[in-house]
Amino acid sequence: MAAEPGSVPPIAGLRGRAPTSVRCALGAMLQRLRMERGMTAAQAAAHLGCSSSKISRMETSKVTRLDASRIDHRLKPEDVTSLFRLYGVTDEGYLADIAGLVERSNERNWWHLSSTDAISGWTTMFYVLESIAISSWNYEPHFVPGLLQTEDYARAVIQVGMPRATRQEVEQRVAFRMKRQELLTRAQAPLDLWALMSETVLWLNIGNRGVMARQLEHLEKLVLQQVPIALVPFAAGASGCGGSPVTLLQFPSQEDQPDIVYKEMDDGGIYSEKQEQTYYYRTLLGSIGAQAVTGMGAAEMIRKAARWHMAQTDAE
Repeated sequence: MAAEPGSVPPIAGLRGRAPTSVRCALGAMLQRLRMERGMTAAQAAAHLGCSSSKISRMETSKVTRLDASRIDHRLKPEDVTSLFRLYGVTDEGYLADIAGLVERSNERNWWHLSSTDAISGWTTMFYVLESIAISSWNYEPHFVPGLLQTEDYARAVIQVGMPRATRQEVEQRVAFRMKRQELLTRAQAPLDLWALMSETVLWLNIGNRGVMARQLEHLEKLVLQQVPIALVPFAAGASGCGGSPVTLLQFPSQEDQPDIVYKEMDDGGIYSEKQEQTYYYRTLLGSIGAQAVTGMGAAEMIRKAARWHMAQTDAE
């Protein structure tokens, strides 16, 4: 039985996505096709000769619903194509493309290439989500966002947050952070970052004055290169985000993975994909951003702070 016209999910847009994102999309496709055929998970499981829980694992691939063991759950091309055939998809060319996408979904994501010691358990989920996102709205009250940090500044920030870390642990995390920045320049669908920072970020002495001056020079270059950086001046008053960093991530498909807001805390992080929460933070960040300075105005604020840090270095 062939699938009805229009019922075969399009796949052209999946080829450039990150492996985890491809897996999420494949799971959603399997679930949709099964439900369109009016079949139960038990019937699909009987076809594959497996348990219903395996079908559930294959289908329910939203990252926020995965535990640590399921983040690395691998799909088998023969299982996926067999289910597609069961659901009425018989075009061999399409099925060959699906098998290729399954192989793509099983590739190692970039965070696997770094030492697992470089990230803690509660932050792993954030890096998974960030790697498959198409855009990130990031508000930072105290530090330059990790995606825009220089190596020396990153090292200093990590040492502030991990005062008992060994030199090796610190260097692992620095290397991980530098690797993570490649999300902004990857060939396929680079992450679209909007970096919203409090003016406080410019004046805090992180590391030493020289480290700060070089970090700010780097930020100024990014602004001049049209990287979306917005600075909230002291005159704007307190933000509704309080003292916590907030990130709003948007994904290629709302069906595969809804927008997610992540609020970082001292000892963990809070995730939410509830529409009312993501709407609240999207509106809040937009409101804060409306008070922010961008473009040449932001470049001048950064330049002024960099000069001050350098002057303090000379004075010392």
